[in-house]
Amino acid sequence: MTAHAIIEQIKALPPEEQAEVVEFVVGISGQNQIHTLDSARFKETSEKVLERHEELMRKLSH
Repeated sequence: MTAHAIIEQIKALPPEEQAEVVEFVVGISGQNQIHTLDSARFKETSEKVLERHEELMRKLSH
């Protein structure tokens, strides 16, 4: 399978699964590297963290 074919398959995935692919690629492409997120990706990621840990965030805010 060519890289182009893999890329086309990734494009066809739903956004959540594309995000999993991105996390995988980032993980294998350079551990110990500093990565930055664009503002949209940061917002999306932070919302997921807040949703997953809603109770903890509520306790920390008091």
